Amino acid sequence: MPERELASLKERLLRGGIAPKQVERLLLELRTHADALLEEEISRGQPLETARALARSRLGSDDEILAKALEQHALRSWGARWPVIVCALVPPVGLLALSVGAMSALVAVASLGQRVNHTPASWELGVWPWAHDGTLLIAWLALYGFPVLCSFVLVRYAVTRRLRLAWPVVGVLLTAALGAWTTFTVAWPRADGRGQLSAGIGLSTDWDGLMRFGARWAATVTLALGLYLFLRRQGRPVRKLPSPSDG
Repeated sequence: MPERELASLKERLLRGGIAPKQVERLLLELRTHADALLEEEISRGQPLETARALARSRLGSDDEILAKALEQHALRSWGARWPVIVCALVPPVGLLALSVGAMSALVAVASLGQRVNHTPASWELGVWPWAHDGTLLIAWLALYGFPVLCSFVLVRYAVTRRLRLAWPVVGVLLTAALGAWTTFTVAWPRADGRGQLSAGIGLSTDWDGLMRFGARWAATVTLALGLYLFLRRQGRPVRKLPSPSDG
């Protein structure tokens, strides 16, 4: 079975909602079966070109293969079966889980800083330098990195599963909004007082708060949709002009 036909069939299977792993398995089975049919026709004394045509005919048309695959619901990807759950619910929930994990890490590092902040050297720094820098990194990831990460994972999933554009767009918009609503405040303990650590989800109605929300939301959406367009362009099959040898 020619590779160009397999590439075309692969794209149709993906667009039909078949999971990528299942598509690869089906294509491997088709290659094996096609080779077996070709060997069988050649063993019957058929010329090579005739044997190829007969083997391809016995294998079935792309429409028939696609129809049989689509009849098997178990072969469909989760995104094709439950797009609302996979695209609109899972990414925000994943973002919440990452944020809770980051908050836990911040609490642990802040607690450590509170315990060690009792020497004159630590009074000047407020906390060990590595702990301070680590806290800033965790806070930055929670505020800016995690929303982009969750959006990127969703976009890549949607592109590899050939989901309709509407689903990743909805998921990215919701994830970006949740990420822009997230707030973290860290005040490291010093010798003259205890530190403070707070986190929450909320939208400020003052102008500065709305501007911060809009900037964070727009940045996540822009990066995610930019990645979507890039991956779509990279994964788009290249159409080759037929050569004389193709008949």
